[in-house]
Amino acid sequence: MRFILVDPVRAERVLVSIDGIAPRGPNFSHRVGNRTPDDYRADTAAGVIDRLLDDGAARDRLVADYGTLAATQYTPAAVLAVHLFLDGHAAVEDRDLILEAATAADYGCLNTEDAVRVALTLQSWAEQPPRELRTALRSVHQPLAREQICFEYALRHLPHLLAEPAIQPECWRRSLAMTQAWLEAYRRKRHSLVLRDVDLDLVHLVCDGPIDRRALRTVTWESRTLVSQRMAVGWDHVFSYEVESHFDVESSDPPDRHRVGALAARLAELDQAGWRADTDLSRPLVHLVSGPRPSTLEPEQVGSELVTFLEKADGLDIPRARARRRAASTPFREMQRNP
Repeated sequence: MRFILVDPVRAERVLVSIDGIAPRGPNFSHRVGNRTPDDYRADTAAGVIDRLLDDGAARDRLVADYGTLAATQYTPAAVLAVHLFLDGHAAVEDRDLILEAATAADYGCLNTEDAVRVALTLQSWAEQPPRELRTALRSVHQPLAREQICFEYALRHLPHLLAEPAIQPECWRRSLAMTQAWLEAYRRKRHSLVLRDVDLDLVHLVCDGPIDRRALRTVTWESRTLVSQRMAVGWDHVFSYEVESHFDVESSDPPDRHRVGALAARLAELDQAGWRADTDLSRPLVHLVSGPRPSTLEPEQVGSELVTFLEKADGLDIPRARARRRAASTPFREMQRNP
């Protein structure tokens, strides 16, 4: 089966598309607007393909009926899903690592070290191409054609990477070490999870020092998150969450955005540091930050105001049943049980 990258705006052919949405033909993706059959829905494109492979006859029909498999851009998660589809039988022994790496790539969490190594190495092949790949790209200037070359390079070398995830340590060593150091500090109580309210889908984390984004995502997963970071003088507070979450496949039709401007105004009354709420309702991220000066409000004060706000806005954005399922599925749950 031939693999190509396509521009979803210009694609007119009927083809099978993965982790991206071509306008015509079968589609297997967790992205907004996907046409994935309900039986195959999962939190990553690789997860979707894994369920498709369990229905071997369906996968064989797709191969027989369509000559082309497509993705719409180079991403580590897309590479993993395409590899699984094209070489499902050979990849069966790597299936767990492929699924873990896809989650690490899509959601920026630390589930296993090998998964993060695979995800970061795949990303590095696009951002800092190895010599062989740089040579192939040298005379190619059209962006989609360059991505196609990167994708084909990744598909050729992925089996070796899955067999030996540490073959390119320079790609992942520093990032993984920073995440591990942050999580070790969390275990030692330098960073503390002061609140996890499943009903409100809210996590409040107090940090002593800079935030490592992968570690933060590992601790909080998809919850509404308030981070209070200690500064030299005062605090930096950030509240954020995603209205549309790819992890919860039920959210393919995201609920209306809840405006947090009223909360920003209330916090500004209490604090002279200034508070800013996002105003771009086209973005899926709700964002509320203190600043530009360090805040004089202690974490418990901000947390109390936020809980009061969310309780009055009961049911906004994320149904509670999904919040409970999400908390139960957090890869970091063992650390939460045994901090």
